[in-house]
Order: sequence, then structure tokens, then C-alpha cells
Amino acid sequence: MAEHFNRVELLTYEAGFKVTEPEPVLQYYMATQLYQGPFQDEVLSRDIRDAIAQIFLTLTKKWIEASGGE
Repeated sequence: MAEHFNRVELLTYEAGFKVTEPEPVLQYYMATQLYQGPFQDEVLSRDIRDAIAQIFLTLTKKWIEASGGE
């Protein structure tokens, strides 16, 4: 870029968020395409789709606890 502009500067910002409960992580994940595929798959029963959410919550809670609570 320096070939085309007089001044080029790289600015790096740390980004992210901290959570202490698994529910906000599930809500975020549910909004992504990774979750929408299996969750919207009509071949899977409602029980299985609900189980996906419960397993995700359980694993996320364990991860939060293993990370010191956030």
C-alpha cells in the first residue's frame, strides 16, 4: 500500500468479549450459520434439536468453569 499512499499505518486492536454464563454464548452461536444448518434440518426431530442446544450449554458451562469463570 505504501507504493500508492503517502502514509500507511497499521493499527491493531484487541477484540473479543467475556462471558460468565453459557446462555449468551448459545444465543450468539444460534445466530450463526454453523448452528442454523443442523437446527433448521427438518429431518432431525425437535427433541434432537433441543438436545443440541442442551449439549452446547453443558459444554460451554464446563469451558467457562475451566477458564476460571469467564
